[in-house]
Amino acid sequence: RARGEKTDSFVTYVRRRTTARATMSSTARPSTAELEESVRAQLGERAKYDRVASLALLRRYQAQPALVNVDVVVSVLLKALMALPDSDFSLALSLVNEGVQQHDDVVQLKKLSKLLSTCQFEQFWTEAATCRDGLLARAAGFDDAIRDFVVGVVTITYQSIDRGLLEKLLNTKDVAALAKRLEWTVADDVVRFPPNDANSARASQANAGRETFKLAQLTHVIASGAAS
Repeated sequence: RARGEKTDSFVTYVRRRTTARATMSSTARPSTAELEESVRAQLGERAKYDRVASLALLRRYQAQPALVNVDVVVSVLLKALMALPDSDFSLALSLVNEGVQQHDDVVQLKKLSKLLSTCQFEQFWTEAATCRDGLLARAAGFDDAIRDFVVGVVTITYQSIDRGLLEKLLNTKDVAALAKRLEWTVADDVVRFPPNDANSARASQANAGRETFKLAQLTHVIASGAAS
């Protein structure tokens, strides 16, 4: 009898441990609805971005296609694009099935991503204007996030640039405000950036204010950043 009691006690112990682990697992692992709500909440504030939660949701969609919410997928990709120069968009897109990738909004975001990754900034703003009131308006601060990315690329590539060209690349006429905030100097329609290790190394290659703006050089910068 004593042996049977010990066996019963052991079985009871195992059952309790299994139940406890299951409870802890369900508590620690957010539900699909919670992850989707997290993504929606991120749209309302530019600085609010949870990469881990967003990718976790896409992985869950990948494992359980019946759960896929296309609008939420689009929202994840939108926020990922705003995270440039990080490679979040490419990573997120790799988790999206081919069927969803054919959705109009996803196709549009892929097009915008390609324009940015190849430094076709003027073309990007032209294309973005076609979907700003609908798709892009869903994410607060989208334009500012992309503008910051373009600023980063230009300022690590050149020490100076023609003001008119910079306005086109950033899609803004308010270069003066940016210059004040970022400590640029503007004189004779040329904007000069503070020297840094990157643009100092490239200074001998070109002066964007007086020479052709070299798209190939900027594309190389992006490629280098993605590989690092």
